[in-house]
Amino acid sequence: MPDARPCDTHPDFVDFKYPLPHLAQSLKRQRKIRIVAIGSSSTAGADNVIPYPPRLELFLRKRFYGRMIDVLNRGIGGQEAPEELSRFESDVIEEEPSLVIWQVGTNAVYRNQDYNPDEVAAAIAVGLDWLAGLPMDVVLMDLQYTRAVVGPKIRLSEDMVARISAAAEKAKVNVFRRFALMRRWNNDNIPIEELDDGSQLHTSDWATNCITLALDGAIAGAPRRTRSLRAQLVKICRSFVSQRQNHPAIPHGRPIQGMETTMMRYLPDHGLPLVQLKEQRRDLVVALQNRNGPVSGWELMQIAAVQQAISAFEDVIADLDAEMEAAA
Repeated sequence: MPDARPCDTHPDFVDFKYPLPHLAQSLKRQRKIRIVAIGSSSTAGADNVIPYPPRLELFLRKRFYGRMIDVLNRGIGGQEAPEELSRFESDVIEEEPSLVIWQVGTNAVYRNQDYNPDEVAAAIAVGLDWLAGLPMDVVLMDLQYTRAVVGPKIRLSEDMVARISAAAEKAKVNVFRRFALMRRWNNDNIPIEELDDGSQLHTSDWATNCITLALDGAIAGAPRRTRSLRAQLVKICRSFVSQRQNHPAIPHGRPIQGMETTMMRYLPDHGLPLVQLKEQRRDLVVALQNRNGPVSGWELMQIAAVQQAISAFEDVIADLDAEMEAAA
């Protein structure tokens, strides 16, 4: 392939749908960050082509200057999801990564006589369910688009790509759509022969490097959390009210919904809500200090409600700041 051929990473094909909150937090709070890449020969490397994990490590270290980002290569050629799943405990979980990239599906098509697609899909689902309970993000990487898995095997490949996508969507994790990206290159008049390294299976040096650039961009461009600040605070406020439903300080007959209304009144969607909350707390405290009579438990709980909202705002804002800085 000509050295001058440009690399079009087609973000519209590979951009991630879901945030990577654990990686974002690690980039904010840690200097040393660990990513595990598990899979088959596309991950391990083959035919003297440097595979994507060490390339990704270099790209991410350059992008996130000052972070010691290690991409651990846990690929073993010839394996598929069932065998890789058996290595999760030692090769993935014990490493405590912030991000796991699990490359699957190629051998299920290339060696379709050895693998049942239903069993491969089931192994992927079990693995995603296992990782979902751990403090790490997950990205599935689907098949390469090379001669060994297209042609007469194109329908098998498309079926496996669809199964991987369905498993990821059910688990709410991202898919790096390598198959669609490479097919687009082929549709853009890059000969399919130039997408592999001569083996007809493994990607060429150019394709591997461009795939890695696209993956680097997808990781860096992962969306931040989409749940609104107000939605998070509403949940916190309602929890606060629920916990105090039977508090002895609440006068008999006073509806508890009044407390929620009080709290929600201090959660505006515009202006400077944190400043407004602190001013409201100050006004409530000053009003009580200037009073000669006794202070009721209800009035104290009003102040506590505002303080609860202030704390909620500060926690949420800190999280959003961390995610924004990590994505910058």
